[in-house]
Amino acid sequence: MRKLRVLAAAGACLAAAVFAPNAGAEPHAGHMEPRGGFEGHEVHYDHFYPALGYSLPVLPLDYLVVNARNGRLFFQAGVWYQQAGSNFVVVRPPLGVVVPVLPPAYATVWAAGVPYYYANDIYYVAVPEGYAVAQPPLDRSVVPPPQAAVAPAPEAFPGPSR
Repeated sequence: MRKLRVLAAAGACLAAAVFAPNAGAEPHAGHMEPRGGFEGHEVHYDHFYPALGYSLPVLPLDYLVVNARNGRLFFQAGVWYQQAGSNFVVVRPPLGVVVPVLPPAYATVWAAGVPYYYANDIYYVAVPEGYAVAQPPLDRSVVPPPQAAVAPAPEAFPGPSR
C-alpha cells in the first residue's frame, strides 16, 4: 500500500511538473525557479523535493557527505539529510555550510549585483570551496544587473588549459 502511495505521489508530481507554466525565472540548462507544494513534497518544474522531516531508511544514490558544525549531513540533488537513528531525515542545512556543487534544479537570483543560487527553498552563494548556504537576500530579482548580463558565467568545472 505504501508503495502505491509513493508511486501515486511521484506520478502526480511528474504531472504537475509537466503541466505547470513557466514562471519566467532565469533558466540554467533547463532548470526553473521552484514553485508550490504537493502532499509532503515541494514541486519544482523538473524536480520535486521531499518535505522537511520526511524520513528514509536509506540515502538516495550519489549523495555527498558534508561536514557541518553540528555533525555530518548528507546532500543529494538539493536535498539535505541528517541521520536520525537508523533513518535519514530531510533537514534544513545550517547557514555557512559549504557543498561543492549546486543542486541540478536551481535558479539564479540577483541582489545588489550579487548572484544567489536558489533551490529547494535554500539560497547559496559562491565561495572558493563551492557554494555556501546563505541568508535569503533582502532585495531579490531574477534579472541580472546590466554589467553582469555581458560578463560570461564562471565555469563550474575549469576546462583543460590551452
